This record gives sequence, C-alpha cells and structure tokens, in this order.
Amino acid sequence: MRNWTPNCKNQKGLLSVGKISERGPREKSQSGYDSPVSGMKFAALCLSCTLLLAEAGRAEAPATAAAYSFLLAGALLAEGESVEALAAYAEAAALAPEDPYVRLEHANALARAGRFPEAAAEVRIARQFAPTDAGVLRTQARIAMNLADREAAARIEAREAFELLLVAEPEDLEGLIALGQIYLGEGNAPRAVEVLTQAAELRPGQPMIEALRARALVAAGDVQSAESVQRALLAAHPDRLDSRLELADSLSDRGLHAAAAALLAAAPESQQGSPELRRRRAVELYLDGDIQASGDLARELFAEFPDNGAMRVLLATIEQADGHWAAVLELVGEAAERAPLQDQLSFLAVRALERLGRVDEALAALARRAQALALDRGCAHGPAGVADSDPAWPISRGYSHSAGRVVAGSR
Repeated sequence: MRNWTPNCKNQKGLLSVGKISERGPREKSQSGYDSPVSGMKFAALCLSCTLLLAEAGRAEAPATAAAYSFLLAGALLAEGESVEALAAYAEAAALAPEDPYVRLEHANALARAGRFPEAAAEVRIARQFAPTDAGVLRTQARIAMNLADREAAARIEAREAFELLLVAEPEDLEGLIALGQIYLGEGNAPRAVEVLTQAAELRPGQPMIEALRARALVAAGDVQSAESVQRALLAAHPDRLDSRLELADSLSDRGLHAAAAALLAAAPESQQGSPELRRRRAVELYLDGDIQASGDLARELFAEFPDNGAMRVLLATIEQADGHWAAVLELVGEAAERAPLQDQLSFLAVRALERLGRVDEALAALARRAQALALDRGCAHGPAGVADSDPAWPISRGYSHSAGRVVAGSR
C-alpha cells in the first residue's frame, strides 16, 4: 500500500472543504486502479468529515454536498456497491466540476467497471485542473493503454501521459516499462532501449524487463548485446521457457539453426513436453537441413495435435521438402478451405496439385482462393511464389512474445 497525496496547486472546491483530496492509505485493486481502504474505515471517515463540515460551517452548501457525495461514493465502492458508487461520484463531479481529484476518483471507478471511454473522458477533465499531477497522469496513461488496441489516438495519449509522468517521477517503473512497450510498437527502438535500460537499472535481473530490453536491442540492430542479455537471463532462470525461446529466436535470426535446435533440445525435462518448444525445434532442424529428424518430430506433434493448423503446415512443408507431394495434398486438401492458416495451406495444396500434374485442379483452387481474398481484404496474405525463392516458407516460428506488468509493489 502507498500514501497518495495530491501535488496540485491552487486547489479549489473540495480541496478546501475538509481537505477531501488528501486521502489516506489506498489498496491496489486487481484491475490496477486504486481502490479505497476497507468500507468500515472509509464509512467512519465519511461520517467524521461530514460532522466536521457541518460543525465548522466553513463551506458553502454545494461544496458540503459534494464532499458528502464524494465520501459516500468511496464507502459504497469499498462495500462492492459499484453502481451506487458511480452515481455518487457523478453527483460529486456535478457539484464540484473543477475538482481534479473528484474527477480522478470517478475515472478510476469507471475504469474498474470496464467503462474505459467514459473513464478517459473524465480523467482528461481532471488533467485540465491538475496538468502535472503524477496520480492524474498515471491514471490517464493506464486508461489510454486499455483503449490503445481500439483507438490509435489512445496509444499516443498514453505515451504522452507516461512521458509527462516520468518528468514528475523519473524512476516510475510502470512508466518506464510501458513506454518501452509503446516505443517498440511505434518502431522507436533507440528510445525503447533507453527507457528499458533505466528500468533494468531499477530492477536488476527482472525477467520481463530483461526480455523486453533484449527485444528492443534486437529491434535497434544491436543483436550481440541482445544475445548477451538473453544468455544472462536464461542462465539466471533456466526454467523460464520464454527466455529459451527468445534466445533461440536470436540464434535463428542469425542463421545459427543448429545452435538454436541444440538450445531447445537442452531444455529441462519439465519443458520437454511443451508443444511450442518441440514445434520450434522441428522448425530449426528443418532449416538446418536435417529433414529426417524434423520430419520425425513433426509427425509426433501432428499425431498429438491433428487439429492444430501450425502443426499441419509444419509437417506438410517437411513432406514437400522430401518431394512427397501426395502426402502434402493429403495433409492440406480440404483443410485449405477452412483452416485458420488458409494462405499457407492453400499455397501448399496448389503446389502439390501442380507437381502431381493436376493443373486444372490447381488453377481452380487458385481461383477459389482469389475469390475468398476479394471478399475479405482484411486478412494477411502470403506472397505468391515466395516458396520458390524461400523453401522455408510457409514455416514460421509462430511464437508470440507477450509482456506482462511487473510493477506490483514497486512503489
């Protein structure tokens, strides 16, 4: 838990009525947004402040009513009455429209309820009256991050808010990590390296930070430094599968497929059953030219996961390398019309039909695929004819990196 004290100047409204915004201990909710302390404590605070306001007579009626609604909302929220709490926050905001911390709490409550567009609008109003407050900036950035996948402008808003947050609090770990991810997504690898290096200095050896930093170094073209980070991370956490896969990525990208396959084969016993590790190892063996070993492993995987499109593509591609076109067609046949990896499967089916001398069927399959693409312009397409120049296509690692949050308890 941490104390949160506003640093806004020229406080108005509720800030001068019982110092409502000078809040005590807060608890971090699972959603990442601040939530009030226990309901009984907050209710006692609500009663005490209301009595003080009534006795002192220092405030005008609207401000007193706003203070009551604000405190009541916190008590209701602590007791799990989220609908009533939101109504009370909205009432407090209407009575004290220029109080940034009423707006901030309302935004937090809306975010916890999953109402992110409304929360974003509310926290923007809070920013108008507290433009440099760290708590307001942090909340604005978090809310914007939740909208970034749907709204391009939200990613920019999150970046700008986190950048301003770091001006106020240069060692804010959440801000550094989030900015690293945002910069990577925007293609600004040098800035990503910079902020993630700062984060790594604050949390030396933290796996997620180091993994992100290595990814940023790769994007910046510093493959050697990235590999050093990845090797150190794997040495410190040999049971972390992601670290092993990411180092294998780096080796594979440098054309060191045998080394990548050996690294994956050396995984601890607890990881040897991982379908992704085994699939990746089959890919690296294939790219290294060991068709027999890659084929054996791919057949094992396909027997276990016959409905997995990636496994089907892998085995079909290996059978293609061996010239087993009938086997390729048997694998991809009807699946090419319905599987998620339609482009890869369709390509393999067409090529198998052509190699088997069934040219008319190959042309018909191409026509069906072209028609399907015309109906769905949003899908990703594999480049026509690429396999003639790159026999590894349509194999891909298919490994999706994900970055979690590592800031719990950091402040």
